Amino acid sequence: MTISSGLVAFFSSLDVLASLLSVSTLFIFMMMAVALLVRRYYVREVTPGINQLKLVIFLLQRTPKVWGVPLVPWLPSLSVAINIFLMGSLGPPAFIRFGICTVAMLVYYILVGVHATYDMAHQQQKLDALKVKNEDEDKEEKA
Repeated sequence: MTISSGLVAFFSSLDVLASLLSVSTLFIFMMMAVALLVRRYYVREVTPGINQLKLVIFLLQRTPKVWGVPLVPWLPSLSVAINIFLMGSLGPPAFIRFGICTVAMLVYYILVGVHATYDMAHQQQKLDALKVKNEDEDKEEKA
């Protein structure tokens, strides 16, 4: 990781890296604010399917029952608006680089991460089956 980061830094200018970092950070902040709104006002298998598209309208109507954050929906909505405004000041090259990096990371996740998760799940299933088998053998020995 250090070598790859060093190579990227060596062959890139500071302006390019700063704009890429800025658009990435602002995008993540915006997505977190949107996730806060969705988490607070949408409940899976409780909110009717027709109302999923009307989430913005119901932000003002539904009182949350599980947990709360101050000034919701106003503060997250303001955060989304400010982040979009700041991202607009970065220029097209930053978004092109951000898109390329995002696609590269998604390809890496699909090719490596999904398989690693699948392998780990199978190892866990084998361990669980072995544990159940050992428990059954212990019960038979005690009986």
